[in-house]
Amino acid sequence: MKAKDLKIRERLECVVHQNGREVHFLVRVQDVESGRIRVDQPIVDQRILHLEVGTNMKIHFHRADGSYEFDTYIIGKDQINMPCLIIAEPQEMAHHQRREYFRVDTSIDTTLIPHESSNHKNAGPIEAEIVNISAGGAKVKVKPEDYGKFGLKGEQFLMDFELPTKISLKSVHAEIVNLQKFPDELCFFHLRFIAIEDAFRREIVVYNFHRQRNQLSRWASSYHYQR
Repeated sequence: MKAKDLKIRERLECVVHQNGREVHFLVRVQDVESGRIRVDQPIVDQRILHLEVGTNMKIHFHRADGSYEFDTYIIGKDQINMPCLIIAEPQEMAHHQRREYFRVDTSIDTTLIPHESSNHKNAGPIEAEIVNISAGGAKVKVKPEDYGKFGLKGEQFLMDFELPTKISLKSVHAEIVNLQKFPDELCFFHLRFIAIEDAFRREIVVYNFHRQRNQLSRWASSYHYQR
């Protein structure tokens, strides 16, 4: 992957240090030229983020084959159709391969709706909690009574839930591939996503990438990620 392979309007996730803290924001690529990349003027909390020429930046972006990361710095400012920053073309990019079944622990409320092919197709929805998630599936904590009724391998559901990044995922088709029940009445369904829109899968990959990074960071509790 080279800088010239960046796409116009591609979303870049940026990190800079300002006044002793890390600031995170999104920009989109406006243009790619020899030795330089034009991106949007950054906005944080609905205000223009003023950055000086020479400011170092760390950039992340995501493709189907994984996540990419590079270091750069601001070499200028300009205004063609809109205000923009000009950043230096990176000398190298790090590629983190997409691991579709990489999981992160989380806590996300979800509704499981028995699928029409289910043994319980006329049953009402189940309120449950996603305790870890990957782009390929999720581990879901359910009530003991729901475990007793629906706890069969191959049972299928449509899942509705919202990622903490405020992305709503609707009617994700999933099936039980494994079950767990512990003496203290903790019950879990291990679900595999059978059918999920590519855009939803990418959002899970992005969410996992950021949650993993936050879990490894000292400042995770104060991290604010603006989509």
